[in-house]
Amino acid sequence: MRSNPLFLSVLGALGACALFATAASGCGSDSDDDAANPSSSGSSSGAGAGSSGGGCTPPAACTDVESECIAQEDNTGNETPGLRMSYLTITSPEALASLFVQQLVLDGVLLDKPACYLDGQGTFSWLLQFDKAAGTLKTGGAAISTPEEGYCFLQGDLGGLDVSPIVVDAALGGTGTFSVTEGKDVVVPIFDDTTGDSYILLPLRQARIYDATLSADGNCIGKHNADGLTTIDQCLSSVPDYPAFVAGASLDGFITLEDADTVIVPQLGASLCTVIAMNENDGGTPKKCVRDGGGKITYVGDWCSETNSAGGCKDSVRLGATFSASGAKITGDCPQ
Repeated sequence: MRSNPLFLSVLGALGACALFATAASGCGSDSDDDAANPSSSGSSSGAGAGSSGGGCTPPAACTDVESECIAQEDNTGNETPGLRMSYLTITSPEALASLFVQQLVLDGVLLDKPACYLDGQGTFSWLLQFDKAAGTLKTGGAAISTPEEGYCFLQGDLGGLDVSPIVVDAALGGTGTFSVTEGKDVVVPIFDDTTGDSYILLPLRQARIYDATLSADGNCIGKHNADGLTTIDQCLSSVPDYPAFVAGASLDGFITLEDADTVIVPQLGASLCTVIAMNENDGGTPKKCVRDGGGKITYVGDWCSETNSAGGCKDSVRLGATFSASGAKITGDCPQ
């Protein structure tokens, strides 16, 4: 398991990158756009130089479930299949889409299961649970847990924000395809360690999932990249060339700068807004985004919350991502 703390270390690294402008040393480069899409990287690396040619298929002892995505729970025949995101790649905004950040974020998403060639911490769990009869999808963050114990949806207040899951229309097509046409606001907690005491909140507005496919057995969105990993690297993933999973869905939404300025990152003593603004801050305690004489944040986003579109009022930033998900035991809502 990697020793790097998940997201607070990510943000600390971002702050250092912005402060010292060390882009050439890996804090961000023109190649980051290529790093941001593991599905394309995975499909191209499968037949490329250094490919294992299937030698990285996890052994049977890894899980009792037969699947292409290292599912930990068998959803076959289940009318309410549950999954946990197994791989997540942020493609925008720029501050959260850098190569260095991608690797650190994955420390939390990837499970701590060496037998499955997964060397993460498993502290960041984003759940999806379908109701086939109702044509709906319930999605949101989970409390710290393990695949064996199962996962529950967090409810109520955390850090001053409501982290309850959302339920959206997501009828499955005949081949398992689905898209959420009308997004909803959701706050996803990203835990930094196994205690659950250290976290950052990701306040997404109008979040939606699209271009997605659930496998026929209900166990997978996307698949494990067995053909794209290398035995030389002990079948462990690295971005961008050797992602652990091939994405099977896209996700987007937006973060208002005002929302981001209320989320304080304790280890930085600064708001999420300053991270998005690449460390541009007011020098206060805690540090927050710079504001003009009228109290408006001076950093200019690429999105408008009023129209949910590019440009316009520019009071927000668009968050884009791709992901895969694997069958997981979901126990319901967490007790309060």
